[in-house]
Amino acid sequence: MAAPITINIVNKRDDKKDQLNLLFTATAQRDLVGITEKVSTPLAQITSNKITFSMVDGGRLYVGCGALANPPLPEGNQYFGWIEFTKKDSDEGVWINLTNVDLVGLPLALSGKDMAGNAWQLGYKASINDIVKQIKTTALTTITEPAVVVCKTGQTKIIAPNKSPQSYQNSIQQGNSTQRIGAFDQYLAKLSQGAAQLVISSDTPKGGTSKVFTGSFLAAKNDTDPIISMVSEEGDTFVVRRGQFTSKIIFECDGGTLEYNKVVVKQNVTDESAQSVITNSVFRNLLIGMNEGYFTTNTINYSDNFPFLEPFAQEKSNKYAQILHEASNSYGFPYADSNLKVLVIANPAEPIELTIMTDDVPFGFGTPSPDSPNTPRGGKYSFVIGAKSDLGIITIGNCRYIPSADKAYSGILPTLSDWTQMFFSKTGRFIWIKTTGDGFVVADNCFLSGSNPATRIWTNKQLQWPSDVVWNLQAPSPPKPTNEAQLLHADE
Repeated sequence: MAAPITINIVNKRDDKKDQLNLLFTATAQRDLVGITEKVSTPLAQITSNKITFSMVDGGRLYVGCGALANPPLPEGNQYFGWIEFTKKDSDEGVWINLTNVDLVGLPLALSGKDMAGNAWQLGYKASINDIVKQIKTTALTTITEPAVVVCKTGQTKIIAPNKSPQSYQNSIQQGNSTQRIGAFDQYLAKLSQGAAQLVISSDTPKGGTSKVFTGSFLAAKNDTDPIISMVSEEGDTFVVRRGQFTSKIIFECDGGTLEYNKVVVKQNVTDESAQSVITNSVFRNLLIGMNEGYFTTNTINYSDNFPFLEPFAQEKSNKYAQILHEASNSYGFPYADSNLKVLVIANPAEPIELTIMTDDVPFGFGTPSPDSPNTPRGGKYSFVIGAKSDLGIITIGNCRYIPSADKAYSGILPTLSDWTQMFFSKTGRFIWIKTTGDGFVVADNCFLSGSNPATRIWTNKQLQWPSDVVWNLQAPSPPKPTNEAQLLHADE
């Protein structure tokens, strides 16, 4: 029998007033102790405020005011929140997260240790009351929309846009009247009119290969017109029509169809075939780009570059998700776990602490460790630096490259059409790189290998340095190249 995984519950609310209940649900579980699965249980009846289990798949632990239905409905009048977790027999750690994908309600926080023994915590740096107020002010069309629910116990919760998309419409002025349009309509119009260029990568199917689709947004007048059209290097086609890319679908990340090789398929297919892995992941990356506002008309939009970019910086299209991203460690839309790094792998041998928070006080927000890598999922360009190199953490935009145990570095580079800083934290200095053609770098005299200049080369789109590399303290950061001549000779 596997050692039990423990969730300790710490309550900061008034249980007599709130009558806190917990509900444990799962696709599968084993050796559950402390609570009965699918039965709403008063907190006062959970011995030592502790729940244990040895295995769980698709686990949820709901906390609410009063007895909980199985499951409680986000749109209902009950005040509740929940956490999600999985620890299959094949998993080394416990995959666990906070979620506000469906609603902002009763706040919860989590803490524990990761597989390396480092402490982690997930929570909120703004109170739920303040988050509710901000969503009312900046995300909702009006505060009287269906998304605002006053619960039977008196608290106010907010229904998320994937459950109430009509509450998050935009208003535009036409003459003397105001017209309501979908939250993404103006963003889509800009991308379509500008024929925004796309390079979208798929995941890799089991036993297969990933695909890269190139194309653009299109001007679509009717629902039956293509609004996205792409083709892979192998000749596979991927089309999304305007009527299948509404604000509702973008918020929900589901609900319509797309066309792969001229065959209509659902946007999220449940089987694990190679085709489904490809169509699901390409569509997911389109939705991440829309919800997190990465797509622009002034550059080629590479989905592999999402970790390099600042979320919500270009377009605040999903304002609800942006508020949750900035105020918490919680999910704000269905695919936030794919890109915004709010999922934790907890050490199953260490207790996990669940804190039931009050509505008026922020608690438990954890700043992501600067020692955690955040690199592109794919791309044509990469780099390697040999062992025993001493450069600190390397950053390019939001990408972080962490040295290995023997102080070597490697990773995929973002696709950079403009000169971009590659920053070395050890000395606070940088070089310039550009992944155009075969790749270019401005780094003359910046590095030493022992007492000799460290020669770097591009080989098959890989930037390479030898071992024992340090920054030459006599060399400043080089100036940014300013003309094409420097570009052509940057790596000579």
